[in-house]
Parts: sequence; structure tokens; C-alpha cells
Amino acid sequence: MSASSPTPLSEGSPRARAPDEGNRSLIACLSDRPVVVVSPHFDDACLSLGGLLCAIGRGALINVFTRSLWLKAGPPGPRTEAQVRAIRESEDNAFCAQAGLTPYNLDCLEPALLNRDPMDRSHVEEDVTQAEAILLSKLGALRATSTANPWLFVPMGIGPHVNHRAIARIVSRSEEH
Repeated sequence: MSASSPTPLSEGSPRARAPDEGNRSLIACLSDRPVVVVSPHFDDACLSLGGLLCAIGRGALINVFTRSLWLKAGPPGPRTEAQVRAIRESEDNAFCAQAGLTPYNLDCLEPALLNRDPMDRSHVEEDVTQAEAILLSKLGALRATSTANPWLFVPMGIGPHVNHRAIARIVSRSEEH
């Protein structure tokens, strides 16, 4: 996402056209239970599932690794963690408002803050250790607020980024229990 706020969808926008019958059926099916999204980073949910989440129009978004120095674009560097956080959180909050999502940020550290390469998967267990208890606690708290099991989406839980692999591992382990 860019540093500016997203443009609201309008009826004339090609991105806002009515879903076809198959998509309406999927959206209706997903609307019968709570929706919880576990996103490794700010913007992963928007980039992966933005259209679907906007169509559903409600849910909870858990951003796990939200302490960062990474920006695709923005003010010239060097940037502080607080500057990066303000930009990325603002973008994510705008998306959440548009999609009807309640954001929860877990404040785990991205690799740059730990002097690590984000593609070095030899540190995946360190990231699992950092995030697992707090993520499972938040998922449990959200689950306790509903009588229905939620739909759980884990966008970007694939690929070489160590934080994505850590989230995939946490979710896989939790499914085993």
C-alpha cells in the first residue's frame, strides 16, 4: 500500500461491481460465522484478500509482526521504527475501516529489528517463539466471544519470508491440538 489513504470504492469503479452468483454464494457462506484473519504483517491481508474481506464486511484482523523498519515507499530514509509504524498502521486502519474489520496488532518484531535477513528461514523457530503464545491467546479470546467457530484466514502464510513461515507453522501446530 502507498503512504496515502485508499480511495473509497464507488459504484462506478470496476473494483466495486456486483459479485457474480458464485461469489455471492461464497460470500453468503462466509457470512454465517465470525471471520478472523491472521496477517503476518500490516498489508498482507489487504493485498491477499482485500476484495473478499470488503465483500464480507466484518471480522477481526490480527497483525502479528508489526514492529518494522520496512516501507516499500514513503519519506526518504533513514526512518525510525515509530515513523514506519505510523505510516503502515494508518494504511492498515484505513483498509480495516473500509472492510469492516477490527484490527489487533501484536507488536512482534520483524527481522530487520533483530539484524536478520527476512528470507533467512534458519530463524523461523525464534519467530514462532516470539509470536505463538500471544497469537494463540488472541485467537482464543476472539473465539470465546462467539458461539460459532470462526472462519480463519491466514493470508501470505506461504513464501520464503521467515515471518510468513512462522505464522504457517503456528497455525499448523495449533490445528494438531
